Amino acid sequence: MRAGVEALVLDLDGVVILRPPYQAKATADYKRQGLELYAAPTNLVQITREIRQSGLGLGELGAFVFNTMRWVYPDVSRSLSQIKGIDIYGNTGRSNKEAWVAMTKWQLRMGGVEDRFQDVFFKPKDVETRDSKLGNVAFLLERYSRVRCVDDNPADLLPILNKFPEQVEGVLMEDRSTKQLLARVDRKHYPNLTVVSRFRDGVQDLILQAV
Repeated sequence: MRAGVEALVLDLDGVVILRPPYQAKATADYKRQGLELYAAPTNLVQITREIRQSGLGLGELGAFVFNTMRWVYPDVSRSLSQIKGIDIYGNTGRSNKEAWVAMTKWQLRMGGVEDRFQDVFFKPKDVETRDSKLGNVAFLLERYSRVRCVDDNPADLLPILNKFPEQVEGVLMEDRSTKQLLARVDRKHYPNLTVVSRFRDGVQDLILQAV
């Protein structure tokens, strides 16, 4: 990694764990909001890191069961196992309910990467994924001078890069929605952003530079 990067912050679904390669919500939001979708909020939300004991709602059971069928990308497992001397964190939009947390940790454990993470941050109740991820990165920047964030959703990653342009490097994993979501983005405004086509062809090399 570039000199000075001290921590690697990984989105889970689509980066570490298999997910359909399309950002449906971000695409719909982009059609309504345009580039405003990527603006950094003026104020950061205070993020709780407590695990909620509440049960799953009927509306989330389907998503929960679907997510249990996903697995850690083998290439990610291999590359993370080779990293030495840098702290790794997960930063996910998954709920901080106990069932989601337990299932996610089980997936990481089955994929052989759970012990590579210093911590995994989950999304609290009534907080947008973007705001949760931003708050978690802000928390990490109190400890590290520079971090690299890897995500597959521009709606989550670009606000972080706008909020912390000097302290955060971003790696965006391209999927079927990326071309549309970046169509009007002036890349000159994001010198701290790298876009790669697939984890094993791009991000793996970036990760292994930390060794």
